[in-house]
Amino acid sequence: MLVQSFSLRLTLTYLVLFLVSLSLLLGAFYATNILLPERSLRNQIRAEAEALEQVYIEDGQAALVAALATRAAAGGGSAFHVFEDRGGNPPFSNIPSWPAYSGRKWQILEADLYSNGSEYDRLAVMLDIGFPDGARMLVGRDAEHIEEIKDQIEPAAIWFFISAILLGIGGGVLISRAIGQRIDRISGAAMTVMNGDMAGRVPVDGSNDDFDKLSRNLNQMLERIETLVASVRRVSDNVAHELRTPLARMLADVEQLEAAGDGSAQPIVERIGDEARRLQRIFECLLRISRLEAGRYELATAEIDPAEIIEDLCELYQPAVEELDGSLDGRTATSQAVHGDRDLLFQALSNLIDNAIKYGGSSPRITVVARNTGTKVCFEVVNDAPELDREELRRFDERFFRGSNSAGTAGEGLGLTLVAAIADSHFASFHIESEDN
Repeated sequence: MLVQSFSLRLTLTYLVLFLVSLSLLLGAFYATNILLPERSLRNQIRAEAEALEQVYIEDGQAALVAALATRAAAGGGSAFHVFEDRGGNPPFSNIPSWPAYSGRKWQILEADLYSNGSEYDRLAVMLDIGFPDGARMLVGRDAEHIEEIKDQIEPAAIWFFISAILLGIGGGVLISRAIGQRIDRISGAAMTVMNGDMAGRVPVDGSNDDFDKLSRNLNQMLERIETLVASVRRVSDNVAHELRTPLARMLADVEQLEAAGDGSAQPIVERIGDEARRLQRIFECLLRISRLEAGRYELATAEIDPAEIIEDLCELYQPAVEELDGSLDGRTATSQAVHGDRDLLFQALSNLIDNAIKYGGSSPRITVVARNTGTKVCFEVVNDAPELDREELRRFDERFFRGSNSAGTAGEGLGLTLVAAIADSHFASFHIESEDN
């Protein structure tokens, strides 16, 4: 989900940058080819109109008509104007028609030209000026080239933006897909290592880009971690194996002393025997946990009936619970079989029931339930023990960790660690919950 979200943000960012860049380019083109030329043309027209207005005011109508004729001759077909006297008669004009006067303003009018019997449609930008005596003058210039560019750029801009959006989305998808594939490779290698295969590595394509450099660095890190983990495992296994034999011999010697029945030394011998047996249980449990976590324990998988395994558990622990004036109930709310190693699953549930008995108070009430959760089977061991600290809940599967309420209770702090390792070996999950948290 994280990759998809990053890819979406990357696509949208790419598209926005692309559209902003295109807008700036179109804006620069519009300003250079339309706004600036149109402003320059209107400044030119305004200057000519003010000069002609001054001619009319100072020298009269005849002088203005002569000035307009001179302007028309010098304009080469690009100068347009109209003059109406105070009676509304046009003594001089070179455009076919114009609107009635409605105040001093800019107008765009058709200004057709005729040459050798042919008509040429033109557009003129004109300034409409009214005189105090009722006369009127329109002065303008040919703006056909500006209007043509304007007519072309507006639909072109629409198509440019549509094309830009499509190209931006397409380019963004390609980029995000390429990045997503590289990230998926890294995630795949990480998942391989997390699932217990320390040989998982990130593929390197030889492009020597940033992802390739990151992949090589991650592979070097994984190789270093694999070496360190293997070293730790070898040391742990060697220590456990080396200590098992002396412990077994020591235990055999203690048992001989116990059998000899030396009364004065008997309490000491029994304590030594108890500690030796405890150490032996710890090493056996650590070896089993280590093999399960390393994937070196061969599971004897088979189809298991949840009702059968719960019935066996209740039969095994019922006497111990009744001795404490407690109760142990088993319920099965599923007909779905479980695929796994029966001995390991029995061991895991036994550890949970054992913990429930130890910490369930003077009269523990324990319930073992098997039920469906979607397509999977969930085993639950429920008791009415006192509330658990939230911080301790996070640490119950740590090696040798024992809760604050475990003082004076037998145990090595490895039972729940073994449960977690068994769950992982079956691709299952293990949770400890308290109703108060």
